[in-house]
Amino acid sequence: MERRIESRTATSHPAVLTILGKPAREMKATLEDFSSRGVRLVTPTSIPVNTPVEIVTENVLILGDVCRCSHSSADASYHVAVKVAHRLSLLTQLSALNRSLAKERQEELVTMKAPHLVSSC
Repeated sequence: MERRIESRTATSHPAVLTILGKPAREMKATLEDFSSRGVRLVTPTSIPVNTPVEIVTENVLILGDVCRCSHSSADASYHVAVKVAHRLSLLTQLSALNRSLAKERQEELVTMKAPHLVSSC
């Protein structure tokens, strides 16, 4: 019997998974499926349950905790389920907005400094 409240969307996107802590450990992963509440990834190593992680794909940043990890019988990989705590989407648009705002701020600073550069002879 299916216990999920919402269905998952299958995918196969490369991701970078960072195990948060001191020191942080980063590894390549593949995002296999997702919903608004959780994601499933394939990783090269086991990750303990309750470990906080950060997952970054081309356009999404996810923070969450590992809730399940199992060894794949097909190969040497692990299937890792993560309960999503926070998600930030549209990273490429956010990055473009950030660059635009930084450029505007730089132009404002140049304009503010310009009158001080003119001598009053």
